[in-house]
Amino acid sequence: MSLPGAIARLQTLALTISGIKDAPSTPPESINVFPFVVAYPARGEYITEGSGTTRGLHTIHTEIHYARTLLGAAVTSATSMIETYSDTILADLTLNGTVDTIVLGPDNRLPYEFGRLEWGGIETIGIRFIITVKIRRNI
Repeated sequence: MSLPGAIARLQTLALTISGIKDAPSTPPESINVFPFVVAYPARGEYITEGSGTTRGLHTIHTEIHYARTLLGAAVTSATSMIETYSDTILADLTLNGTVDTIVLGPDNRLPYEFGRLEWGGIETIGIRFIITVKIRRNI
């Protein structure tokens, strides 16, 4: 179990969705294919549980970017992706064993934000999923 493993799994899950053109294993410097997905660590904390065990709570931002060239079509496509990617994530709460679990919010919520995004200085439209994972490990 590891944070890099969780990020890789989120990228792999994105590539299983029809219409996603790219989900590179490392964040790219620039974008040239849309829609593309990028996942990266946003914040986290480690909690000592005693006897050599820690629990990491990590928030991963997973963004799905669409080109703004045809804004109406991009909004429509991105809006439909909210349910599709959410369903894909929620069907794999351990991210194929890379984490103990995805930590859902109150009432089992998986938060996201929709709207203006930017990558490599290029303004896009899309969704940012805010995914918190729990990873226990021995130190």
